[in-house]
Amino acid sequence: MDIINLGNTPISQEAPAGKDVKYEPSFESLSQEIAKLSSPSASTGINWDTVIKLSVQILEKESKHLQAVSYLNYGLLKTQGLEGMRQGIHVLKEILENYWETMFPPKKRMKGRRGIIDWWSEKTIEFILTVDPVIWEKEKRDTLIDDVNFIDKFLGESMEDAPLLLPLIRRIKGAISEKEATETKEETIPAPDSVPSKEQPETKKVIAEPLLDSNADAAVLLGQGLNILGKSTSGLRKENIYNPLPYRLSRITAWATLDKLPAATGGKTMIPPPDGQIISVITGLYDSGNWEALADSCEGRVKQFLFWLDLSRYVAESMEQLNHPEVTRVIEAETALFVQTLKGIEKLAFSDGTPFADAATLEWIKQLNSKDADKTGTDDAGGSDGINQIISLQMSAAQQLIKEKQLD
Repeated sequence: MDIINLGNTPISQEAPAGKDVKYEPSFESLSQEIAKLSSPSASTGINWDTVIKLSVQILEKESKHLQAVSYLNYGLLKTQGLEGMRQGIHVLKEILENYWETMFPPKKRMKGRRGIIDWWSEKTIEFILTVDPVIWEKEKRDTLIDDVNFIDKFLGESMEDAPLLLPLIRRIKGAISEKEATETKEETIPAPDSVPSKEQPETKKVIAEPLLDSNADAAVLLGQGLNILGKSTSGLRKENIYNPLPYRLSRITAWATLDKLPAATGGKTMIPPPDGQIISVITGLYDSGNWEALADSCEGRVKQFLFWLDLSRYVAESMEQLNHPEVTRVIEAETALFVQTLKGIEKLAFSDGTPFADAATLEWIKQLNSKDADKTGTDDAGGSDGINQIISLQMSAAQQLIKEKQLD
């Protein structure tokens, strides 16, 4: 069976949605493979082909299980990129549409369903942040947007406190542009009236440049803008690691579309934690006082681990130690805005219980929140005007990098 048809083909006539496979060997094998995402002791990396194979097996022959759909989506993302995302979203859309009442987890476990959707949305956004924008044919792009809009509307009507998918929709629209055909028009240029001539008027071919649609979807423009800004951050940091601008831009592009807390049970979300080896390396750099390496290691992961607030605290402290408080103030300001927007985010944890913010980070956030808003960013940096002046000067550098296409 083609993957694209998994959402509209029943398991059997007697039981279209199949059965609960939570404790079946296929589902346990699938879960064990996905668990490698957060297991520092895993001897091998995750096999995405195995994830896809097991997910397809379950959805085709055993159960219309939302967890299997989410894992299939992630596997397709990892192996086929945005094209895989298109297929996975269509399968999800059709399973929700055709099997909502009977799929698994059952309706009585609505929190479980919501958590799965949150996990899928977060992982998809994380992936989109790592890829270059592409151009698709209008019909193909429209079908994808229609599918994800259907999912958003359907969940809003069927689930109390439904996940907010607007950030995901914005990211998708920003990452995939619509192909526009360049029109060729023939323009007739007559000879001047003052110069009579028997010759036929000269015909000149004019290539009409595609015009920017004045009614373009604001979400598309936002997504495209965030993608461009995101690409400039690493280039700017490579040129000067003490330039405050890339630290601000990386947090804007990572957090701008996040306006709702991820689903959590007992404070635990379904978001996989950072690998144990990564945590070990970072804490080792901190304990040894290797501030420059610590800042570089943590800053490069801000867009990968959107909710891991320890990263920003480590970078801020590193820059303070390196005598660049202007960078520290920018990080503090953006982090304070983020935790004020997503109130309570610092109290949540990854799926294994690893907190988004450890004890030291919680204390740091508490200090940020206690500062008077008018004084934020003034100490050791020449005031907020000083920081803004620095950033204003550096914007030209970002624009120059974009023009020269020196972006990663």
